[in-house]
Amino acid sequence: ACYAKGGSQPTFTDAVVALGYLNQTHLLGGELPIDASLSLKAIQGAVAKPLGLSMLAAAEGVYRIAVATMTRAVKAVSTYRGRDPRDFTLVAFGGNGPVVAVAIARELHMRRVLIPPAPGVFSAVGLLFSDIEHTRQRSIFQRTREIHDLPFQDLEDQVLGDMVREGIPRDRISLKRVADLRYAGQAFELTVPADNATVAALEAAFHAEHERTYGHSSPSDPVELINIRVVASAAAVGKAGLVESVREVRSISTTPSRRTAFFGGRQFETPVIGRDLLRAGRVDGPCIIEEQDATCVIPPGASADLDAHGNILIDAGEP
Repeated sequence: ACYAKGGSQPTFTDAVVALGYLNQTHLLGGELPIDASLSLKAIQGAVAKPLGLSMLAAAEGVYRIAVATMTRAVKAVSTYRGRDPRDFTLVAFGGNGPVVAVAIARELHMRRVLIPPAPGVFSAVGLLFSDIEHTRQRSIFQRTREIHDLPFQDLEDQVLGDMVREGIPRDRISLKRVADLRYAGQAFELTVPADNATVAALEAAFHAEHERTYGHSSPSDPVELINIRVVASAAAVGKAGLVESVREVRSISTTPSRRTAFFGGRQFETPVIGRDLLRAGRVDGPCIIEEQDATCVIPPGASADLDAHGNILIDAGEP
C-alpha cells in the first residue's frame, strides 16, 4: 500500500514502514516515494481492527510472523541437515534481508550477523564474481553393489567440450567429481566428493558424511547411487577491479537523523545513520543503517561495527 500504486492489502513492507524500520517518506535515496499513512490505514483496517489490536501491535505481529517463516527457511538448510546454526554467521542481503537479520539470528540463538557491502544487489554482484562453470550429470539409480562402472570420463569429456567451445583455454579449467547417494528407502541424498571414483570409495565417503550430518550411519545397509556429476570451472577475469568497486559503495548519506521505531512493544527514538559512520566505532542498538539499496535494523541489545572489508558485523546480543 505504501507505494501508492493502488494496493490496499497490507504486506510485510507496510508493516516495517509502520514500525519505523524503513524510511517513511522514500527509498532508493529518494527515487521511490513512500506514503506511510497508506501503510497505517491498510494495517488498521485489515489486521488491527478485526483483531482488536493497536496498529503498532498488529504491525509487529506481521513482522514476527514473517520472521518465523524466514527462520524456518534457515532451519531447512541448517538444523534440518544436522548443522547447528550457532556455529555459523548469518549473512543477510537483499533490500529487506538486513531488516530481519538480527531477529532471525536471535530465534536461532546465533550471535553473529554479517551484512556485506551493496546488500541490495548482492546477488548481482555475486554473479559478476562467480567463476565460469558448466555441469554435466548422469542419473544412475542403482544400488552400489550392482554397479561395475562409473562413467565419469564421459561426463568430463562433455563438460570440457562445453568450456572449450566458449573459448576458455584448457589450462584455466579445473574439474570436480561429485556423487549423490542415499540408503535404500531414503527420500533425500547426500552429496560426496568422487575424486577417487571407485564404488567402494563412494560408499565409504557416504557413510562418513551420513555420520557427520545425522550422527549415525548404517554400513551394513544397501546404498543407492542416484547421480554422478562433473563440474568444470574457470576463474572469472576482472575480479580485482570489481572488488574495489564494491568497496567504494557508500551509503546514501552520512548525516545522522532520528525517527521513532517500535521494538518489543515499546517506541524508541532511534538514530538513523549511514554505513560510513560505523567507521568511527561500534554503535549500540537501537539503530537503523540506511543505504541506497537496503536498510539494516540494529534492535536494542545488539551492536554493530564495520570490518576492514566494509561488512557490517552485528553482535545480535539477547532479545
